[in-house]
Amino acid sequence: EHFPFVKELVETSGGHINAAIMHVPAHGEPSRNQAIAIECAGQQGGSDAAWKYADLVFKKTQSNGKGVSQSLASLASEIGLNNKAFSACLDSPEVLDKVRTDLEQAVKLGVQQTPSTLVLDNETGNSMVLQGASANRDTILQTMTQLAKPTEASK
Repeated sequence: EHFPFVKELVETSGGHINAAIMHVPAHGEPSRNQAIAIECAGQQGGSDAAWKYADLVFKKTQSNGKGVSQSLASLASEIGLNNKAFSACLDSPEVLDKVRTDLEQAVKLGVQQTPSTLVLDNETGNSMVLQGASANRDTILQTMTQLAKPTEASK
């Protein structure tokens, strides 16, 4: 439910809003492998492929940390990626490092719930992490408005 809203917000902003997927593989090996696969989709097909792949993963992921029931490479084929190159990427140390770095950043930000959204105003530098039930459409929009206002320290 969260992912499509964030994607729609970016797509309808006329370039004023951007988003990045930060991997927080907190549900064991399937979660980690899916995070790596999303990165590999992005490496091969750019941002659009990463978003499409993440969307597939979110739609097809089973609950309780079980992950998707089909192979990660077959998901890549579904969105038109090269299966051989994708499979080779899954073993890439650089991609694993990216996922580890994202997890470390999430820990530093205090992320403890899903979904979580870091709202960051690129102009003011103000930011806030919204987690769980507070990472909803209305709160994200309110936070964006609030963070766009300069603070006394930034005036």
